[in-house]
Amino acid sequence: MDSQATVDVENHDDPLAGPTYIVGFVGIVIFLCTVWLVVILEYDTAEYMEERVNQSDGLELVTVREEQMEQLESDGWHPLEEERVSRPIGEGIQAVLEEYGEGGQ
Repeated sequence: MDSQATVDVENHDDPLAGPTYIVGFVGIVIFLCTVWLVVILEYDTAEYMEERVNQSDGLELVTVREEQMEQLESDGWHPLEEERVSRPIGEGIQAVLEEYGEGGQ
């Protein structure tokens, strides 16, 4: 039982500089590309969601817009609103232009 474990001293040396630099550089490049991709995807997603939220009209907004367009395109007498007479917007614009001219005096 004189067998002793032999230690291989050559395998415990420091790693070579060349492969270490290459692995480190490739790791940094992969990390930076991953960060860049995540930032781009997050920016595009945030921009898309902002556009989507801004473009969607709520039911109340649609209802109010329909009422306003109906008021602009109709004529009539409104006795409850300080005896105001309304007319379609096109006629109103034409009347102002006829009265004051196109110079806006």
